Amino acid sequence: MNAAPVLWIGRAQDRAARWSDAAQASGWQTQVLPLIQSEALPISAVDQALLSGLGKEDTLFLTSVQAVKQFQEFITLCGGMPSCAVAVVGPATAKAAAGILGGREPDFTAPQHTGESLAELFLASKPSAQSKRVFFGAKHPNPDLGGALAVAGLPLIFVAAYHVLGTPGPPPPSGELVLLFSPSGVASLLDRVEQVSAHPVLAVGPTTAAAAERNGFPLRGTLASPTPSSLTAFLKQ
Repeated sequence: MNAAPVLWIGRAQDRAARWSDAAQASGWQTQVLPLIQSEALPISAVDQALLSGLGKEDTLFLTSVQAVKQFQEFITLCGGMPSCAVAVVGPATAKAAAGILGGREPDFTAPQHTGESLAELFLASKPSAQSKRVFFGAKHPNPDLGGALAVAGLPLIFVAAYHVLGTPGPPPPSGELVLLFSPSGVASLLDRVEQVSAHPVLAVGPTTAAAAERNGFPLRGTLASPTPSSLTAFLKQ
């Protein structure tokens, strides 16, 4: 009897559980492979005033669960949730954001779970050029969202809330599939392996897929959405 194939899940244990369950239900063995960690950054007095002063015409962009968690900490320490609109990229971030929005859904959720599609959705609402557009998140975010808005003449104000760091460790065995969630995860895996071509990957989202291919990893597929059910659908093909 052949052993079940192995999927390495490129996340820490606490965030890998649902993905591991989905893979195991599809007949795969799973291993956890923590690739990145976040380091909180101090928020300056100027940025605190900016965030607290956001009004109904302004929009706050939160593009990761980590960003939502740290914004929750900010409003707990510095006052209540501002009355601005909230824009997010994926369903996990939208679910997390409901906690700071009194249970309601964000005002903008990217239809294709990418920064580019979030920019398109936001621009379609015909926002005022005088309103503020604040990105709260990683110090070095994916440029797609900010770039698209800048081209449209509506640049973002960036507030760096955390820094993403690669987690050192051994590489997964050659030939075993690795599930990657972000370009940062791609970069961390790249630092671990000796022969990139020996490590096939499965990407969550087109941005991660592009980063994997650009760095020479054999791309076995791109999930249709950033959800465990999408992983199930792929593994059962």
